[in-house]
Amino acid sequence: MRHIGRILLVEDNQVNQLVGHRLLERRGYTVVVANNGREALGMLKDEAIVGFGCVLMDIQMPENGPGSNAPPSFRDSEQGTRRHLPIVAMTAHAIKGDEARCVGAGMDAYLSKPNSAG
Repeated sequence: MRHIGRILLVEDNQVNQLVGHRLLERRGYTVVVANNGREALGMLKDEAIVGFGCVLMDIQMPENGPGSNAPPSFRDSEQGTRRHLPIVAMTAHAIKGDEARCVGAGMDAYLSKPNSAG
């Protein structure tokens, strides 16, 4: 299988981690899983883990909370680097206004879960 990029999957639920990991690997991505936003930030600062094409982040994790403090922290770490890491919000509770809140919090895109195996 040809690998086409690296994705950081930020998800606290083990079943969702497994499903997301498998779906993305089937499509040729290399997947690294972080259990919460803090762990993801640590991984992105670690010189050994570089080169992510994007971050898929569950926005309803206990350590992130509604509105998530993680995206602004990711954006702060980009300052002065001339790079922009796309962050895609994922949530099972898709209600009117969620997408706008996610984009306003620094996310680039929004997906509702469950995601299809397509």
